[in-house]
Amino acid sequence: MKKFDTLYEQLLLLSLFFVIVEIALHMPMITFITPYKITLGLLGLLIVGKMIVGGKSFIHHFFSSIGKALKPIRLAIIPTFLYLAFDVISLFYTKDIPFALTKYVTILSMLAILLCTAYYLVGVHGDVPVRKKVQRILLTIGVTAIATAVYAYVYHTIFHQTFYARRLSMIEDYNQFSIVVIFSYFILLLFLRREYRPKKIYYFWLVLCSALSISAVTLSGSRRSYLMMLACLFIPVIYECISYFQEKNKRGFVRFLASIVLIVGIYSGITFMYNKTTTERYEALTEENEDIINIIGAKPVEEILTDEEALGKREVIWGLAIDAYKNLPTLNKIIGGGGSYASDLYDTPHTKPIIEKMYWKELPDQYMNPHNFILVDLLTGGIVKTVLTLATILGALICLLRNRKEQHAELVYIFIAAAIALGNIFVSSKYGLFNDKFVWTVLILVMAFSVERLCTATLDNKK
Repeated sequence: MKKFDTLYEQLLLLSLFFVIVEIALHMPMITFITPYKITLGLLGLLIVGKMIVGGKSFIHHFFSSIGKALKPIRLAIIPTFLYLAFDVISLFYTKDIPFALTKYVTILSMLAILLCTAYYLVGVHGDVPVRKKVQRILLTIGVTAIATAVYAYVYHTIFHQTFYARRLSMIEDYNQFSIVVIFSYFILLLFLRREYRPKKIYYFWLVLCSALSISAVTLSGSRRSYLMMLACLFIPVIYECISYFQEKNKRGFVRFLASIVLIVGIYSGITFMYNKTTTERYEALTEENEDIINIIGAKPVEEILTDEEALGKREVIWGLAIDAYKNLPTLNKIIGGGGSYASDLYDTPHTKPIIEKMYWKELPDQYMNPHNFILVDLLTGGIVKTVLTLATILGALICLLRNRKEQHAELVYIFIAAAIALGNIFVSSKYGLFNDKFVWTVLILVMAFSVERLCTATLDNKK
């Protein structure tokens, strides 16, 4: 059983790591097969093998452990499963079933990771405290920010550019690249706080991880991530300052302020050197060939981040989506237009020319979507699915608030992570709430903290 538990933990944590990292890095191995699908598949085979060997005893232990872990977050889990069930029903009245089915690659894999994590928390390594398991999960998720940023910096140092000449991004979708870094960075901050604070080593890791992550998000040129990062950074700074005052820890407060100064200094140095080298390379490339400007992207990062017209297209896209919903029959306003309707609406004779004119090119069918998870769910599942979406979010929030006395730091940092996840899919969502890996990750963490709180309370009662 010990060997099974160790292998189970390793495969689960690898799946968690790769499922997030591959959002920011192009990692196909054979066609659509990627590392997380391999590790998750091996984990599934391990479980099936154990069920065959262990028989009814293990099967009962496996599912009862999952039930125990999910019970504390039933306010979020029940609407989640109702949402998924209704989503399957919506396939029966959709126009393009194959297109509507594509999202289930993410949904089913993330659901599997959620359930496997539930078993890990309760049923694996019974002699290991749940807090330690939660720390391993936090570290696994948090380190994806550093892995992504370091990989991009090293790649840029060797090849003098990443996917773009002037942006730091390993994939074409620089928004997704940067979201991985900023989302995981706040999870990493929580791990460092729980693991090292108030030791001196905490401040070293705080400076190093913050400088790398914050500069990577800035240099990605993602206006969305940059603005969310600026807004969210104030929260932990204020929270930590209040904590030091409550603890009457003047020395720790001074170290924290010194860390912020160091972070700003290193961040400024990294961004200055990056912009300097990319500008020099850009000028060298365009000096004798001005036609290349449109190919490599002429705008510097600073200009991209201050672009006030960045959301112009979304106003048109959102407007068309809202008009389409208004024109639905009453029944479809309640149950939606089906699993593919959020993209179908942009391929009509009325809307297609508007979209193509906006992008200045012919576009394939199912190319466009509302770029907003609420609109997607409203269009595909009507009021029913939208209510379940909001119920899931509210349920997860209530579960977090239940832990506020024992886990106030966790509440602060997971609230930030959730805000980033929802903020991201508020302006970029193709299939709705549960097609987003970050949303599932937040749900996994809410479950982990809820299980940790209950286990801690049980131990305290026994004393």
